[in-house]
Amino acid sequence: MKCRVVEILFTERCPHVREAIDHVRVATEARAPGAEIEVRMVLVATMGEARELEFLGSPTVRVDGRDVEPDVRSTMFGLHGRGYFVDGRVERAPPSDWIVQAL
Repeated sequence: MKCRVVEILFTERCPHVREAIDHVRVATEARAPGAEIEVRMVLVATMGEARELEFLGSPTVRVDGRDVEPDVRSTMFGLHGRGYFVDGRVERAPPSDWIVQAL
């Protein structure tokens, strides 16, 4: 079985990174026992890094390099907060089920 890589990209003062970490934990625990999943924390500190990493805002979660947000189309890279539109409301971290789906 191939090892999946989950990245949590965030800025230093992001108040929502803990929520993203919790959602990743729930999603990875929902996977089949024995699934190989590596979780990486990626601090994005400069605008140059944000552009290079195509960072859409904090927090961002990717699985194997792909954003977990279905059909994400934004190109607003930068050191800002990120919102996720879920069931008609804005959430500050991607929902666990999006992460499970991406895995």
